[in-house]
Amino acid sequence: MIRGVIMSMIFKCLLFKDFTLQEINNFFRKYQTITRTYDKGDILFHRGDNCSAVGIVVSGSIDVEEIASDGSVYFLNKLIAGHLFGEVLLYSKAHHYPATLVASTEVEILYIDKHELIRALGAHKKLLVN
Repeated sequence: MIRGVIMSMIFKCLLFKDFTLQEINNFFRKYQTITRTYDKGDILFHRGDNCSAVGIVVSGSIDVEEIASDGSVYFLNKLIAGHLFGEVLLYSKAHHYPATLVASTEVEILYIDKHELIRALGAHKKLLVN
């Protein structure tokens, strides 16, 4: 069974929209996930890094930034608890991050590996719809 704080964010995540508590618990018993914590200012991924997993922000926040060749930093977006990232990149031809992801606070991310997600998509039609 997954921790309560993670469970509360899973219910907010669009990937698991309309899942019951039992379905979510079964998912996390069957499919391997990794949880990782980053300190404020840590770079999660650089622009151009390979995307091999979907990430769900469990707590904290991430800034999506573009770093210009002259070193200027441009803020593009903020991802907060419950947000999903990497889902589009996994299945595109260019599965590399188009921007840099930086922890704007201490942040905890739950990762679902691409291969685990593919297995899950075959077994859970709700995931395909979401």
